[in-house]
Amino acid sequence: AANGGGGGAVAAGAGAQAPAQQGARAGGAPVAPAGSGRAVVRILVVGDKGVGKTSLVAAVATKSFPEGEVPSTQPLTVLAADELPDNVPVHITDSDAPADHAALRDEVRATDVIVLTYAADDDASLARVRTHWLPELRAAGAAVPVVLVGCRLDLRSSANRNATLMEVIQPIMNAFSEVETCLECSAKKLIYVTEVFYYAQKAVLHPTAPLYDTETGELKTDCVRALKRIFVLCDKDKDSLLSDEELNGFQVRCFRAPLQPEELAGVKRVIGDKMPSEVSAEGVTFKGFLYLHALFIEKGRMETTWTVLRRFGYSDDLALAPELLALPFAYEASQSVELSGRARTFLNSYFSRIADPHGDGFATRRELDELFYPVPTSPWEGDGVMVEEDADGRLGQSAFMAHWAATARRSPQAAHAALTYLGFSDDGAHGGGTSDSSSVGGHASGGMQSIGAGGGGGCSSALVVSRPRGAERRRRRVGRTTLRCVLVGAKGAGKRGLMNGLVGRPYDAALPDGVTTAAGCMMAVEGMDAQATATLLLTALDVDADCRADSIVAAAGLESADCCAFVFDSSSAESYRVAHAALLQVAEWSAGTDADLPCLMVAAKDDLGMAEDIASRSSEFCASLGLEPPVQTSVRAGDAKTVYEHMLSVAVDVSAGVPETEASRLARARRKQLVTYAAYGAAALGAVAIGAYMYRLATSTSKRRDDDGRSGSSAPAFASARLDL
Repeated sequence: AANGGGGGAVAAGAGAQAPAQQGARAGGAPVAPAGSGRAVVRILVVGDKGVGKTSLVAAVATKSFPEGEVPSTQPLTVLAADELPDNVPVHITDSDAPADHAALRDEVRATDVIVLTYAADDDASLARVRTHWLPELRAAGAAVPVVLVGCRLDLRSSANRNATLMEVIQPIMNAFSEVETCLECSAKKLIYVTEVFYYAQKAVLHPTAPLYDTETGELKTDCVRALKRIFVLCDKDKDSLLSDEELNGFQVRCFRAPLQPEELAGVKRVIGDKMPSEVSAEGVTFKGFLYLHALFIEKGRMETTWTVLRRFGYSDDLALAPELLALPFAYEASQSVELSGRARTFLNSYFSRIADPHGDGFATRRELDELFYPVPTSPWEGDGVMVEEDADGRLGQSAFMAHWAATARRSPQAAHAALTYLGFSDDGAHGGGTSDSSSVGGHASGGMQSIGAGGGGGCSSALVVSRPRGAERRRRRVGRTTLRCVLVGAKGAGKRGLMNGLVGRPYDAALPDGVTTAAGCMMAVEGMDAQATATLLLTALDVDADCRADSIVAAAGLESADCCAFVFDSSSAESYRVAHAALLQVAEWSAGTDADLPCLMVAAKDDLGMAEDIASRSSEFCASLGLEPPVQTSVRAGDAKTVYEHMLSVAVDVSAGVPETEASRLARARRKQLVTYAAYGAAALGAVAIGAYMYRLATSTSKRRDDDGRSGSSAPAFASARLDL
């Protein structure tokens, strides 16, 4: 029986069953469970004088009952690691401090678990546990499990109590969630003496509270999330069943020993007796898998489930260990992080199996919640990303993948952690292999670097990193496949319409609550060019004619942008003037910082008609910068596809999109001149080095000839030939 808040096993009287063996598999020898990493468990024993507290500590230390006068306290008692099943040493402190004494507060803060003793033959002693000791321990700042122990069991006759221990203790456990376990013992008869400290250690190493709620009789949400991920990782063929082979693989990973055929049949029989629909010849469902763990916990075998959780990287708070969630690489601001081919395959498969069980190509919000169930916090929660939805608010698979691409680009840490929780692994079968090198516009990029792959069940191959942006642009072709474009223009220029049009929303639809046009609304949709496999991300920034480059760069994050589109209302001269001024500012910044940011102009609201002077002025202006004429578009007329294609092509092929100002031409000429001078200098230094080498060679040869002449010997023939050569 477990505490609804703290949880735990209740061993009722001397007739209670002995503790279950740690990590024992059905029909087999016990296997040491995976520990929590603790080097020692510190136990503080407290209680009123005369209840048998010190005799209990003395009995476990000496394996005998102390004869004669018992001191008020025992010195620090150490139980070696091999004395208890978890192979973790125990340090026992016997406290004689009263409950309201200041000294107790220091002892409470230094312990891992408290053993609170009372006299099993004295109802008044038990009453003080509830009215005095437990409230005082709370006041002392105790934030650790408490094990209630009734001592002097040998002095209590069965006639003294009509109710069972469970009936007596349950009200206390309901009122004080920190009470993990209760049992009774006798130091004189050595009944359950060692078990007291076994359960105390177990309350620290294998706590029930994070796993199970006995008020509802169900596993807690965080525990189910963790077991869901473990099930996915063990389901190698992704058929939502654990076959006999997969169950054995799970068993070996967790307990270092396979199940024998009769044991495996026994496991299935246990599930089938209670849940016949959750087990078959093909395997065990996730519900059947959960039932097994609930059964372990109900029988006080929390260590079995904890062993499983810890083998798969979970800590005591049921979060994955930080080293599993940390990004396995570092990257610069000029680099882009994207999903690898294997991660895309995994996510596509996951969408089909979990979020789209009906096979209609769409996922409802409820189905997406089911997909993200193993993740403590969805990586999409509050991220401000808009993707295409149908009239019922459902996401298609392309929109689902676009949102993931945006997450990987904007928050690699969140994407990596979520993929780890979802069950992606380097050695998992995710539905077929794909290359981690992507192509954009039909050209092999070769620009993405895979961050590790291989066994061990890690998640290091989920993301890839691009080359630094400068290196890509010097090659005049970008290797990344998630491309971010910033829309810059006056308020009302048509930026919101372009953002809405990208995801199939009405051009005048309001942006989501909490997102302003100044801060931008990040959006993502799969690239619309049939030859492209890129994902386009758009953000927007309102500016005026007096805007400065530094404010635009900072507000729009241009240093991490792949291109910048300067949007103006085709029918407004003032709107064009703002876009003209902003483009000049950004072009000068790009030239001065060697950013080489691709740019284009977009004439929005083309259905309103463009004035002839604006058309000619804008075309001439673009030509002066070496850019194509403005892309004319009207989201209301439904012809926005062209502008998105231009954004992708400009971002991918930077040779035609970098504006050429007079300053940038001069800077490029200077750089070219410096490169030429450097080449000439290198050649001159090389010539000097060769001349010096030849001079030393000639001098050395001449000296040898003189020495040979003085000694009457002739110079070897090869020396002359070498000098001539």
